[in-house]
Amino acid sequence: PGNDIGAQDMEMGVNNSSSFNGNPVTTTNREIDEQCEVITNVSLECLEKPGSNLVFTSFLKPHESLDSGIAYNAPNKFYQLYNHHCFEQSQEWGYAANVSCLDYYVGQCLEKAKDKGLLDDTLVIFCGDHGEMAGSYGRWGKLCMFEEAIRVPMILWHKDVVSNVVDSPVALIDLFPTIFQWFGVHCPPSDGISLFRERKDHVFVDYFDG
Repeated sequence: PGNDIGAQDMEMGVNNSSSFNGNPVTTTNREIDEQCEVITNVSLECLEKPGSNLVFTSFLKPHESLDSGIAYNAPNKFYQLYNHHCFEQSQEWGYAANVSCLDYYVGQCLEKAKDKGLLDDTLVIFCGDHGEMAGSYGRWGKLCMFEEAIRVPMILWHKDVVSNVVDSPVALIDLFPTIFQWFGVHCPPSDGISLFRERKDHVFVDYFDG
């Protein structure tokens, strides 16, 4: 994590128009970013509490703005990490800035856990709830069954676990039995399969458009 976000850095957004000129514009819609800050602060408070055994943190980024004319917005400092000439659309630049913004907040939580000595005996799980087309096939969002929309990041980390990539299909429901096995606790019946056990060759994905 870098320095605290200042008021000037909280100006955010890029012009979401067909004539992308790479110029950030100011928007008064800061709801998602303020929520991310609140969520981070609450998580940090939980990490400060003695005997905290579980901290579940759910961020809204990367996510499009739900109530503004800007597809993706983030504090300007995160846009400035990228050369806008590398992007064909303003949404692509905004999405990249969103990912870096999320990285900033997650980094704050991990730094606090490290400072408190909690990472010596903590299983860290990072995952998303859905993918993002991000312009692939000319689509944005998640409302389809393309791989970009259904694949999500899933990272498990512990200082004593050897780094490994699972190349067989996994699903979010696999986290449930994985956590139980990690703590050596009997797992109730579940459709998921622990990531520490033999893998499957397929996963079931459903999509409801209602």
